[in-house]
Amino acid sequence: MMKTAFGDEALSRALVFEWFLRFKEDRQSVNSDPRSGRPSTSRNEDKIAQVKVVVRSDHRLTVREIAQECHISVGSCDEILRKDLKMC
Repeated sequence: MMKTAFGDEALSRALVFEWFLRFKEDRQSVNSDPRSGRPSTSRNEDKIAQVKVVVRSDHRLTVREIAQECHISVGSCDEILRKDLKMC
C-alpha cells in the first residue's frame, strides 16, 4: 500500500516498525545517530599534500602504490589525483 502511494520513496515495513519503536521510546529527532569508526573520507588537506609529494617523488607509481604509501583507499587516492590535483 505504501509502495503504491509513494513508489520507491516509501520506507520498508521493517523500517516503519523500527522508527515507530524509536519514537515510542521518546526519540525526538529523525537524524541518524552518530557512528563510531573510520572517518567518512580521506580527502583532507594533509592527505592531498601527502599524495602530491609521493607523486612528485616518483611519477611512475600506480594509484594502488600511492594509496598504500599514503595509507588511504585506492578510491580516495583516485579522487585526490583526479579532482584535487587535476591529474588524468
